[in-house]
Amino acid sequence: MDIIGQINSNKRLLLGMPVHDISRYQLFHYIEAAIQTNNKLIIFGIATGTFGELNWHPEFIRFFDEMDIVLPEGGGIPILGKIFNVHITEHLAIVDISNELIKIAAEKNYKIMLFGAKQHVNELANEKIKQRYPMINLAKGINGYYEKNDEINIVNRINNEMPDILFIGIKSPIKEEFALKYKNKLNVKIIIPCGGYFDVLAGLVKRPKYSFKYFPTTWLFRFFSEPRRLYKQTLLPIFKFVFYIFPVLFLKHNLGIEKNPSIIKFYNLENKKYSSTYE
Repeated sequence: MDIIGQINSNKRLLLGMPVHDISRYQLFHYIEAAIQTNNKLIIFGIATGTFGELNWHPEFIRFFDEMDIVLPEGGGIPILGKIFNVHITEHLAIVDISNELIKIAAEKNYKIMLFGAKQHVNELANEKIKQRYPMINLAKGINGYYEKNDEINIVNRINNEMPDILFIGIKSPIKEEFALKYKNKLNVKIIIPCGGYFDVLAGLVKRPKYSFKYFPTTWLFRFFSEPRRLYKQTLLPIFKFVFYIFPVLFLKHNLGIEKNPSIIKFYNLENKKYSSTYE
């Protein structure tokens, strides 16, 4: 079985949304195999808040369907898996996975590139990486502020650098659209849409301590760190899911009305499910 087949054998449906039931060890095995065999993987993450904002952003149905690996990004995902009888091995946060990937890249001379954030944040993030790993093979970064007609130029700049791993630190849905649209045109092996990760790399946003971040309350830490920016993005979807959607789906599941019910069906989004339009 090839690498894609191995990955797909681990795909599960949780409330109608795909998520891969893999361990940290398996994930890095797939990443290493992809780099060595010139396969391309887009690695994405699903969090509890995703279920609360799906009706606002139905395009995420397509995003999750087309990503090569969907990680249980939120600490609440394995808990939801237990509630709805879907086995999820462990919580794999994109920030933690990205940090580990940078470390591996430094050890194995994989070339990495940061695409996204404001220019000064991108530069600061690159500086911090260089300080920690002086010998790392690090391409010159590209900020995430550009016009739509600049995309081909950005693709060319990325391809000129030929990074093994490309981190896309741009807000949703721009980063997902870019990753999927240009996956087959980018001369990279691993693509990770990672949102505000560059702010973390640059030291501008703090992460919760180790003992805290594996609970499904990391969103709360992030909210108090950046309340204005994350109120609508994080807090409202979480509250909507916890206090409205989850109780309904939980009752359906436990009363035997619909086992592991689909949130896509809950929102009546079946006919809005986007199909792939990318080359």
